[in-house]
Amino acid sequence: MNKRTILLIALLLGVIALALSARSWLPPFLRILGANSDRIQALTSLVQLILWAGIAAGVITRFVRGHPPPPAQVLSKLRRSLHDTSSLPYHHAAVQTCRRDFRNALVLAFGEGSRDVKDYDHIAWRTSDRPEDSNEQEALYLMSWAAAEGLLNSAIETLRNRAA
Repeated sequence: MNKRTILLIALLLGVIALALSARSWLPPFLRILGANSDRIQALTSLVQLILWAGIAAGVITRFVRGHPPPPAQVLSKLRRSLHDTSSLPYHHAAVQTCRRDFRNALVLAFGEGSRDVKDYDHIAWRTSDRPEDSNEQEALYLMSWAAAEGLLNSAIETLRNRAA
């Protein structure tokens, strides 16, 4: 189980405990605020109802969304879109989105600080925006896409080997 799932389960259990014990902790709290007994009972029921509705919404959302696709599938999808994106100029929004998605997929698959993510972070996409450096920067940009594609292929192969 990953940390996110453990945190979600702990949070869910905490909210369930709050909902189950609302009749014991909420009335004294409301008395401090100066509410009368009818108002205390109504607010206790309302808070309990809200907590139960929140739990139900969380559980339903989890089942409706389902499980995320495996990292190898996400990286394969990125590889298919790589050729179209690499032909765009550096400052195009789709390029920046692809680079961000690529890094996020590597982090999801291998974890922040992993070798694959560090290798990706070391790809020099661009070092200058001066017009006189445009030819050099274009060559660097194309080499960076080639490096990213090689890293992507290596990451997909690693994930497939782990699954086998």
